[in-house]
Amino acid sequence: MNAGQAIQTDVLLIDDSVSDLRVLMDMMKLKDLRVSVALSGERGYQQAILLKPSLILMDVCMPGMNGIATCRQLKA
Repeated sequence: MNAGQAIQTDVLLIDDSVSDLRVLMDMMKLKDLRVSVALSGERGYQQAILLKPSLILMDVCMPGMNGIATCRQLKA
């Protein structure tokens, strides 16, 4: 990496609410972050394993695998 080269931060957003995701995505774009999105805990878990993001922001209350169950899966 060159001395003047910025490090790209990857953020994974996991939420079943499209309107909430839009707000978060707009905020992340202001900071020039690379953003990935998942609409369920199950899909978020799969994307987290594949992408290995620097940061994961997720809703706790989601149908199916909720945020707490997703965190437990990621920790395991």
